[in-house]
Amino acid sequence: MSNITPYTQALYESLTEASPRLHGRVIKNFVQQIQKDKLVSKSEDIVESFKQTISQQSDQIIVNIITTEPLGDISALSTTITAKIHKPVTIKTEVNPEIIGGMIVVIGDYKIDMSVKSRLLKVKTKEDKAKIELPEYVIDTLKIIMKNI
Repeated sequence: MSNITPYTQALYESLTEASPRLHGRVIKNFVQQIQKDKLVSKSEDIVESFKQTISQQSDQIIVNIITTEPLGDISALSTTITAKIHKPVTIKTEVNPEIIGGMIVVIGDYKIDMSVKSRLLKVKTKEDKAKIELPEYVIDTLKIIMKNI
């Protein structure tokens, strides 16, 4: 089954990165690739491998940190967060100079925008948004990121 693992991992990553409206296209492209690579006979193994991939990833927290400059080595940050919240963490980084400064941190379904751009826009439009209560693991993750970046 190991020769199909890269396929199922790629499918999982493609589906998690794509918006839900594109999932049909992602799956169609995946099936076409499987046909092209003559792996249709391994369909049951592929489905089983995909189920294993989902199971392994389901407890994992994805943290996306957007900054104006590259962060460098974040392995210690990932280890520290994992130890604090007791869940596996994958940190992805992205550089976006349009945020001017600060950072945007996306943890699962939560987006915490601490960018200079958003603060300037809030001052400009004087918007007051209702505060939402964040889960403890999100708060702990943010504290660790702020201490280490």
